[in-house]
Amino acid sequence: MPEDRASAASLKGSNPPPSKKGKGGKKAADSPDNVSQFIREHPNLSPRALAEEGKKHGLHFKASYVSTVRSKDKAKKGVKRRGRKSSITMGEAEFRRALQGITLARAREIIDELTKAYEG
Repeated sequence: MPEDRASAASLKGSNPPPSKKGKGGKKAADSPDNVSQFIREHPNLSPRALAEEGKKHGLHFKASYVSTVRSKDKAKKGVKRRGRKSSITMGEAEFRRALQGITLARAREIIDELTKAYEG
């Protein structure tokens, strides 16, 4: 009997499990390309409604995946997100950029010169 166990143990890992990939290079219905395309074809549906609609068509994905695909599509298109408005005016921003290349002492000299010119 011990010999049978030894031979069984040696055979245990010899056969790999069958592959889950489809034959003939065809994509499965749930492949990310097909799901993403389905999501893009329905831009007006909410993520939850789209996930439910996908189930009816044999596609299985979560509403969060819909949001991810849509977010990445917007990023590729260059759609900018709303951000905070800067409290710095355009003139002030240009002034700050101009002062970046000089020393603080030279910046103070320029400001003093400008102050005298506008006061005088």
